[in-house]
Amino acid sequence: MKALRIGLLALLLLTACSAPTAAPQVTPLAATQPTPAAPQPGQGGLLACVPAAPDAWQEGEIFAFAAAFYSSTDSSGFYMLDPGRDPRAALDAQGCFQFDNLPPHEYVLVIGPRPEQGRLVAGEDGRPRIFSVTADETLQPEALSLLP
Repeated sequence: MKALRIGLLALLLLTACSAPTAAPQVTPLAATQPTPAAPQPGQGGLLACVPAAPDAWQEGEIFAFAAAFYSSTDSSGFYMLDPGRDPRAALDAQGCFQFDNLPPHEYVLVIGPRPEQGRLVAGEDGRPRIFSVTADETLQPEALSLLP
C-alpha cells in the first residue's frame, strides 16, 4: 500500500513539473439550417426559421401552419386556417421548420402551439407575409419575424 502511495505521489510530481501544453483549439460551430428535402414532383417546399418563436411560447410544442392565401385584384385578399386540413410542421429548438410537399399556391404562415394561439409571420411592411410556393422548388427565406 505504501508503494502505491509513493508511486501516485511521484506521478503527481512528474505531471506538475512537466511543460504546460497549449489549450485545445475550440472551433465554434457555424449556425446550421436544416438541409431542405426535395419535394415530390409537382409540389413545392418551404424551409425557414422564426428565431423568436421558442421565446414567445416557452412550453409545449410549437408549429408552423400553412394557410392558403386567396388574393384579389387590388392586392388584398384573405386566408382561412383549417387545422384539420391545412399542413403543419413542428419547429425545432432554434425555431426552424420545413414543409416538404406543398401544392403550388400562395400561403401565409401562422406560428404557435395551436392556431388560435398563433401569430402571423410578418412581412417587411408590417403586414402578413405571403409566400409563393412553386412546383419543384423549396423556398428558403431569411430569418422570419412575427406580427405582434
